[in-house]
Amino acid sequence: MNLYNVEIFKPDYSYRSSEQVNEISYEFDYLSIQKNKIKLQNAMAVRGDFLRITKGSRKIFGIITGVSESDTITIEYMNFLSVFDCNVYADVLTVISYIPSPLESFIASTIKDLFVDNKDVHQNIPGMKISVTSGTTGKKKLNYDSNVFNFYDLMTKALTQHSVVVDTDIDIQNKSIDVTIGRRETVERHIEADLPNIIEKEFAIEKGNESINKIVIVNEDKQTEQLSYYLLQDGTVSGAFNEEKRITPVIFDTKFITISEDETFSEKAYNEAVSNLVPEEYDNYICITVENEDSLVKPDEWEIGQKASIIHNGKEYHSILTGIEIGKRTKLMFGAVRKELTKKLKRR
Repeated sequence: MNLYNVEIFKPDYSYRSSEQVNEISYEFDYLSIQKNKIKLQNAMAVRGDFLRITKGSRKIFGIITGVSESDTITIEYMNFLSVFDCNVYADVLTVISYIPSPLESFIASTIKDLFVDNKDVHQNIPGMKISVTSGTTGKKKLNYDSNVFNFYDLMTKALTQHSVVVDTDIDIQNKSIDVTIGRRETVERHIEADLPNIIEKEFAIEKGNESINKIVIVNEDKQTEQLSYYLLQDGTVSGAFNEEKRITPVIFDTKFITISEDETFSEKAYNEAVSNLVPEEYDNYICITVENEDSLVKPDEWEIGQKASIIHNGKEYHSILTGIEIGKRTKLMFGAVRKELTKKLKRR
């Protein structure tokens, strides 16, 4: 039996202690980060230490928030992304409105300003390295009206609205925390939810067919000028009505736009379409439970932000992995909807 390797490091990346355990109980919901606990026999840990748990391809990287001792050592920790759960000032309004500005670059520069090159050196995190793997331009669907906002809230919106995910990992050898920002460059994976290997399944489709998947944009000043755009199954927007990946049945809307002197109708129409065609595949909550070693779903190989096609009762649902829970079995959580009241309130 493969064991989980638990390692604890000081904030300067030097070794503190380690231990192996048979099982862990771990939940990581990208949309609502929560605390986790692990009980160890002989480990040493201090609040603020780094925690790394590995088993095969599964990696968990957290920061320790509390330690209590009795017959065992109980360590309380949160995913390292929790350090970004803070209110900040940054020019997000310009990023939203300025079409050429990549969303990923804005997230990277904000992290750098806060934790790498901050004038308050005590706020900086030594060894933090940032890399950007994609560039999402166009109008950003972030819905802010102020340049003061919760930074982690922006990260969750970047995932659910633009498929942009922030990953963190620790590199002990090079004494660095690696932050990677970008879209998953992986193909959509399939899950047959009605097969016997699926132990439990839950589907909650909030809007379903109420979400529009086609929009007609009309130039208000020259109303013969019109363009139609279509939401495809992979979440992209196309102007070709004969695309094989169109979503049906067709639910459409029509909108006027006006064009200024420095704008073109086609460019503004496309950006308006992207802004209005909310991705149908994220507007759901799908939960799949399998054995930890399931050979079909292979839960250890899934990554947050990975797109999925989940087939249930003959219907295909398109979603994105937003959470994972590991215990005696593994639970994969898909979509931008949350059913638990506390998580709903936090997201608001």
